[in-house]
Amino acid sequence: MATLALQPHLIPTGGLDEFQSSQHTFTASISSRGNGVVAYASSKNPQVPTKKRLPADTLLYFASWDHIPESTVEFYCDTYLTFTTIQNIAKSLKNDSATHLLSEEQITNYYSRSIEQYINDAKKQITSLASQDPLPSTYPTYVNILETLQLVQTVYAPHGGQINGLIGEQLLQWLNTSHTVPATAELIRLSALPEPWSDPDFWPTLNKCILRGLSTSSLGFLRRVGSNHPSAPLRTFVRDSLVPVIETHPRSSDFQRESGFLTAHSRWRERVAEVRVAFDKIVDVEPEGGDEDEWSRWVDELLGVLEGDSGVVFALCNEAVEDGWGFREVIGVWGVWVDVGLKRTQLAKVVEKVAEQMPPDPTIPALEVAAQVDPWLAAHLADIFEKVETLDPHDESPRRTYGMSVRDHFVLAYAEHLHSDPTLFEIELEYMGRCGAIGRERISAVICHISVIPHPADPKDSADSKSKLKSLGVDDQGLPLAPRIVDAGMWEGCDRVDKLLSVCDQFGLHDESREICKVVAQHLTREKNYGLAISYCAFANDVRGVGRIATLLLEEYVQNGSASFVKHVAQIPARYMRVNATDPITSRLQFVARFADFHTFSEDGAKGEAVRLLVRMLDRTIVPRAWQAVVLLDAASLLEGSEEELLITTDDAYELLRYLQNIYTQVALGAGSDYLQVLARITMRGKGDAAEKEALQSLDIVRLVLARYLARCTVQRI
Repeated sequence: MATLALQPHLIPTGGLDEFQSSQHTFTASISSRGNGVVAYASSKNPQVPTKKRLPADTLLYFASWDHIPESTVEFYCDTYLTFTTIQNIAKSLKNDSATHLLSEEQITNYYSRSIEQYINDAKKQITSLASQDPLPSTYPTYVNILETLQLVQTVYAPHGGQINGLIGEQLLQWLNTSHTVPATAELIRLSALPEPWSDPDFWPTLNKCILRGLSTSSLGFLRRVGSNHPSAPLRTFVRDSLVPVIETHPRSSDFQRESGFLTAHSRWRERVAEVRVAFDKIVDVEPEGGDEDEWSRWVDELLGVLEGDSGVVFALCNEAVEDGWGFREVIGVWGVWVDVGLKRTQLAKVVEKVAEQMPPDPTIPALEVAAQVDPWLAAHLADIFEKVETLDPHDESPRRTYGMSVRDHFVLAYAEHLHSDPTLFEIELEYMGRCGAIGRERISAVICHISVIPHPADPKDSADSKSKLKSLGVDDQGLPLAPRIVDAGMWEGCDRVDKLLSVCDQFGLHDESREICKVVAQHLTREKNYGLAISYCAFANDVRGVGRIATLLLEEYVQNGSASFVKHVAQIPARYMRVNATDPITSRLQFVARFADFHTFSEDGAKGEAVRLLVRMLDRTIVPRAWQAVVLLDAASLLEGSEEELLITTDDAYELLRYLQNIYTQVALGAGSDYLQVLARITMRGKGDAAEKEALQSLDIVRLVLARYLARCTVQRI
């Protein structure tokens, strides 16, 4: 049943009673031409005029369900033409007397051509979807459609309409078309090796080529073995016995008559028996353990395929269980190697036999029962099963059920169970982190919702037990102590933050780690731990956060004076206080750092160094406009108290005078608040026009001091 949400809301939250009392109702009409509906508000009694109108009275809501994507429309149109063709064929076969003369093969061939058109349409759709980025969610659906159509054609409507013919080659063709093994890239890689048999994947790939009937690839590899392999007996055997018998392997598609094929295949099997005898002789001659690649075992398996040994075929196809194709691979190769006389009517019996040899795995139902007992049990059993290879982590069958491997499914279910207790967040993240990419996605979704700042510690906690655990390299919950990701010193709660950042670093969750650092920096800023806060801001590359801290530090100066200001600035790590730094973080702190240096020089009695620092700060334009008046007033106070020596040059004094005159000019132009507000708060403890006016008057002292200082400079030159 479809549920449709209408936007904008017809009835606002809490407005249902008002809507009902307004004598209105909600009416909907379903479209007879599609899965659509039109809805609107209407009066319960249209003949009686309503006293109150609603905003929605003029709105019509159009909605639809079961939406068909635009990319699917073309596929539907193309296949409709084929569908109508099939209907016409069926109608003619039923009503046209002339069609009664058609043979069963001719009729089947008509349907085969129609299915072929379906297949072509599906291939076209898959190609179209594959070109889109990201890949549409419907792509796997059409791949399944294609594979199903190809199998239906093979079993029910083969090319040529030979419904009673041998089916082995056609099933093998369907298998190789739907599931390409070995991969072309792997064949190319092995072919490029100077001695491919030394690669551990060579013999398994060769035998898979034989199993899949890829004679060209297999013969190419075998001829290289027969020419260059270091084992002389093997070279002779491959060159004189194995290659010739594979070259003459009869295929039913090469024969016009079934009887001719079966006779040829029977004689060929006699030759295979002779090859087996020759192989047994060279194995007896070849010294044991003399060959690193153990070729005898692989050649024995290859001969088992040629002999039609069902046990060997089952063993080879069991390797494909990991991608969900093991059962289908046995069916696909059965009619080529094991039962070469296989016909469509016998296919059901073969399927039955294969199912007996490859029954459904009972492990998964057992884990489902364990999950009902306790999620912990299922998670840990699944983990053990995978470790001892009872479960295959690459098996595609459970992935279609769970969307992931069996083990990951149960482990993540346990992690979600742990989510019920917020204090177990470290363990929860640890389990999630052991589940590959999907586990990392879960961590990303969970970690930003974990409380970063810990609650106050419980005084009942035992300090002795915690120190003992830390001596063992674990924390109070038995987890490994997290490394220091942010070099921000120790503070209450840093261990918890370091654990979260360590998880983010381990799984490449860079955005999440930055968000955590921003939250921590905000907490530390509120606690006036400005130095630590800047370290976390720097890790998160939070330039705006550093700017806010710089503003708060200057506010500390305004509110509590220079001593408190210098004390807080001293907490900032030295690497963020460098002179002339150009990186965004350090540049935001340039004025704060230099202004603190100025007050340090002043307190130490280095008046000349202090005033010269202020001049350099103004020259390098690192002094904000709002603080220029404060800096000039501080400079004047030092110059006024230096009657016996000249602290700065005449040019520097004129530079200060120029900045002072610029403030007067800006005030005259109406920008007084931009230049005088901070000075007014510091000197007059007030705001507004009156305070700014008094602040401007205080700058007259600066003008007077600079005038007297320049006069002293002139006298000394004379």
